[in-house]
Amino acid sequence: MKPYNQCPRFEKCSVNHCPLDPKATIRVSLPDDAETECKARITTRKQIALKHGLPNRGMTKRELTRERRSKAKKAWWESLPEEEKQRRLANLKPRKKAVAEPCKRSICSGS
Repeated sequence: MKPYNQCPRFEKCSVNHCPLDPKATIRVSLPDDAETECKARITTRKQIALKHGLPNRGMTKRELTRERRSKAKKAWWESLPEEEKQRRLANLKPRKKAVAEPCKRSICSGS
């Protein structure tokens, strides 16, 4: 059975560039494709891909790029000396806490 057949969205899906396709890395989406983004949950795709040993691990190109960048940023941060990390952390602006406005509608006051 093909990996994409195991996707719960398989019967409704019309994405030509499916991340669960074993040849997804060599396929391209066409500009006139009706659906271009996979709607299946990433956790579902990763589980299916793990069973089939897919090279892209069931992730879209955008997801793979995001993961690669995140890992590179983490590696960069970890490579900094501790003093530099502390200096950068000290320079961060504190987050503004959102103050909830009291509800003025009649349904909120119980009247």
